[in-house]
Amino acid sequence: MADAGHSGVTATPPDRWEPDAQLVASYLAGARPDLRLTVADRCWVVAGLTLAGKTAEDIAERLGCSLRLVRTIRAEPMTQVCLFYQRESAVFSDELRLARNEQRGVAVELASTVLELRRAREQVNRLIGLHSRADGTPVFPRCGHVQDKYNTYTHGRKKFCRTCHRNRQRDRRRVHDTEPVTSC
Repeated sequence: MADAGHSGVTATPPDRWEPDAQLVASYLAGARPDLRLTVADRCWVVAGLTLAGKTAEDIAERLGCSLRLVRTIRAEPMTQVCLFYQRESAVFSDELRLARNEQRGVAVELASTVLELRRAREQVNRLIGLHSRADGTPVFPRCGHVQDKYNTYTHGRKKFCRTCHRNRQRDRRRVHDTEPVTSC
């Protein structure tokens, strides 16, 4: 194994720069933080202020530097990379917001569809329950009597319940038998 000190490779990676999300916002708000900005931070701030629509003169005033320095910073490749990153980040944020709104809409639509499906299934189950017993035997919807070949008679295309017909005939006979007979 080669010694890191002799091969020219450092054991720890160099410090990495990360953009400060609030740095541009603080300069846009008019604050002048008493900071010594690194080259990368200056490029980040100039890119952010440029995207916010600020002129080179306004940026120079906000940063407390010369107009020539602002134009030099704008021309640096790091500033161009920061501009590209901030533009793409804004576009990505907008697309993400749009996708989340569409997802919420689909979730609401899905919930209403699930409720509608549940209601339809309950209605179908009620209708099936009215026309059949627990064992699946069909019944007549009006009376609930079993609809099998022994209890069904047909007249034309309609099916009728023999039990109900028998009960109606019995009730008619009782009424007829209980009526007083009048002689003429």
